[in-house]
Amino acid sequence: MTALTRRAFLAGSAAALANPMLPAFSAPARAFYGARFEGMSRFFASAFDATGTAMFDLPLPARGHGIALDPARGRVAFFARRPGDFAIIVDLAGAPVATLTAAGGRFFCGHGVFSADGALLFTTETVTESGDGVIGVYAAGGDYERLGEMPSGGLDPHDIRLVGGGQFLVVANGGLLTHPDAPGVKLNLDSMDSSLAFLDLGTREVAVAFRLPADLRQLSLRHLAIGTGETVAVVMQYEGPRGDPVPLVALQQGRNPLACLDLADTDRVSLRQYCGSAAFDASGKILGVTSPVGGSALFVETASGRVSGRMEGPDICGIAADGVSGRFAVSSGLGGVRLLRIGNGAEEPLGGLAARSQWDNHLASL
Repeated sequence: MTALTRRAFLAGSAAALANPMLPAFSAPARAFYGARFEGMSRFFASAFDATGTAMFDLPLPARGHGIALDPARGRVAFFARRPGDFAIIVDLAGAPVATLTAAGGRFFCGHGVFSADGALLFTTETVTESGDGVIGVYAAGGDYERLGEMPSGGLDPHDIRLVGGGQFLVVANGGLLTHPDAPGVKLNLDSMDSSLAFLDLGTREVAVAFRLPADLRQLSLRHLAIGTGETVAVVMQYEGPRGDPVPLVALQQGRNPLACLDLADTDRVSLRQYCGSAAFDASGKILGVTSPVGGSALFVETASGRVSGRMEGPDICGIAADGVSGRFAVSSGLGGVRLLRIGNGAEEPLGGLAARSQWDNHLASL
């Protein structure tokens, strides 16, 4: 395992540095980014505007998954679906910037995030043979040199975000042991250990990790969204018996432990034990949670825990804020993207590239 030294960390940083009153769908200038596919044989990294019109559409070697945005420097990273061996970085016009290849004995886990100053790119990765989770660190400039890695604090690191003014990475360690030689096979269901780990970028160590109670051990923490006051929303997937009445959404803030939302039975059941993605609206107060398995989405006011909106649709999973409080874009793996206004329930399908494409699990917006 290549250690990330403080000298390398700092050297890489230095080198890389050389409105609610509007009508429901009179959206401001907005761009959405996501991976799409055509018949499971052609794959693309794509961007479209608030009407659905293509902004760029670039071929990928295989299915994509997560997206990381660096608005300050105008870059977008698209990550391969786990277990992945590539990531591509482009500018906001779609011009290629760099391509990453997974380091020897590692595979990408689908997500990444840029540092606050844009100097570094952090990626969730797994050591192939041991299953240990690591965070790869790349100098976000030139050819995106890999500077090293740091432990993720658990197995199966998946989603990753930046908090604490850029001082901490928060990582959803899913707790599952997998291997590329057996895609989709979960090797440790009886001993899962999922966690939400905060990594201090000053010490490059786990500062604190939060876990659910032992009786919820088979909940895998998968995806994250950051709301107002740096509230961390965590959405989960359950690996136990289908009929178990387990929570699927939790919130964490400050040094407080994970607090599971007490959803009504009908809402909880609509998620079918599987949350695919999450996003806060522009206000940071309404959390959207999707379930492609349940064909549903819930919209929760996190301060009260009240579900203020619902949406149904086949294989809906990708979700992103559209820049106006209470509005989201939601995409489907069977095709199409819809804009939804929470409160009045107004929906509008987008046209263009957004309408005619099958979309992978995530959307991001800028």
